[in-house]
Amino acid sequence: MRVHVNSESVRVADRVARASPIDTEMPFATRVDTSRINMVKRQSTPRTYSIYIIELSRACTTQPCALAPLYVGQTAHAPEHRFAQHKAGGNLAASKAHKFGVRLRLDLM
Repeated sequence: MRVHVNSESVRVADRVARASPIDTEMPFATRVDTSRINMVKRQSTPRTYSIYIIELSRACTTQPCALAPLYVGQTAHAPEHRFAQHKAGGNLAASKAHKFGVRLRLDLM
């Protein structure tokens, strides 16, 4: 493999070797401070969460009660979407809400 070195590449390599962290003569940045960039990224998109309530069937409890059992959760998605995830099962579903979930109680939210 042959490497061709011209005088321009030698000058650029010399400037890079001598460059300070803030060098206005450099056509490109030698150091990048990512701490401020990451902080801005984290602060720029605040998440909003909502509470959802799922009514469970009475078969989930062994003790008789006057009120229907409820499952309460918090999500960053729409409550209808989260209820569908529970009913589909899988890793995203709570076992009680998956097995015994009857309906989403919008009147209690």
